[in-house]
This record gives sequence, structure tokens and C-alpha cells, in this order.
Amino acid sequence: STANFAVASTFGGVQSNQTLTNYDTSLQVRNATWTTAARGTLTSSALNSGSVAIETPTPFARPANQSYPAIGQAVMSGAAGSRVRVTALNAATVKIELDADGNGVYETAVDKPWSDIL
Repeated sequence: STANFAVASTFGGVQSNQTLTNYDTSLQVRNATWTTAARGTLTSSALNSGSVAIETPTPFARPANQSYPAIGQAVMSGAAGSRVRVTALNAATVKIELDADGNGVYETAVDKPWSDIL
């Protein structure tokens, strides 16, 4: 975990600055299951100096014999209260939901194979 971590980078001739604040991540391996959780805020010049906060209200858990998590959920919050919620449905499929206007109602949802997003 770290209270503040900043990095400047250049890629393809474009310079950007990123800062992680109040960042905490964990990885636990128990009974052949890998469990991960994260939370924190990323502020980036690549986002017009905007911020994205991430939290895992339910840690992602991946059995050692699977490539992707079978359970878990992450929520990313951005400008004007907008949110993206990513929920593991099983070790093959993930649901991605969007609350674009920040009213707490996810207007759009799509199920995708994990392999399409990772």
C-alpha cells in the first residue's frame, strides 16, 4: 500500500503524469485459490487531470486451475459520479455494467468472455 505514488512517462512522444493515492492491493493464496483486492485513486494527465477511483467490494478469487476469476467485483468511479462495475460471473464470463450519469442505475450491461478483456 502507499499513500501517494507519482510517475511521469513518455510513450510515442506524448508525456503524461500519473498519481496513485491511498492505494492498497493484496494477493492471498490459500487452498489453491488466488484472491486479489485493490482500492485507490488514479489521477492522470492522460485523463485531462481527472481521476478514477477503484475498489473491490468483493475480492476476485481464481482457483489455481483456472485462468480467470470465478467470483469477485470491482467498481470504478469517474467524473460526475459515473461508474463501471465489473463482476465475475464464473471463470469464463464477466459482466460489465455502466452507470454513465451517476444516478446509481446501471443503464448498460454486457457479458463478455474474460479472454476478451484480459
